[in-house]
Amino acid sequence: MRRFLCIASFIGGGIVLLFFLSSFFVQPSPVSVPQIEENVLGTQEGSQEEDTIPIVLSVQEQTYRLDVPKESTVYEAMSLASKTSGLRFGGKDFGELGFFVEEINGVSQQYPMYWIYSINGKKSQVGVSQYKLQAGDVISWTYEHEE
Repeated sequence: MRRFLCIASFIGGGIVLLFFLSSFFVQPSPVSVPQIEENVLGTQEGSQEEDTIPIVLSVQEQTYRLDVPKESTVYEAMSLASKTSGLRFGGKDFGELGFFVEEINGVSQQYPMYWIYSINGKKSQVGVSQYKLQAGDVISWTYEHEE
């Protein structure tokens, strides 16, 4: 038994020494950090430039009036409101289907309640990163029971 303990401690010490020494010879693999592109999307209630359009973003009782570049998406308008007006939102990107919002201003969707957005009173059928805004669009977010 004594011999077994001696051999076990010798092997255990060797393993610890091996891990210690390997930290000097193993190069850490680089971690890929996704880069986030920042788009400057205009100014909130600032001067109207030729290349911007006015839109309204409404979340429950809060309204944001924004000037965004032509061809902006709902996602880009929400990002601008996040930077200039304190709107907070989060969600998931589903590739070709687009970005889907799952949380706004600290309220996360939970089955059977979901965040649904409408453009000019009509429920959208695409993700927020897919819809291209038009001058005067009113984007309304509601927290609704799944239909």
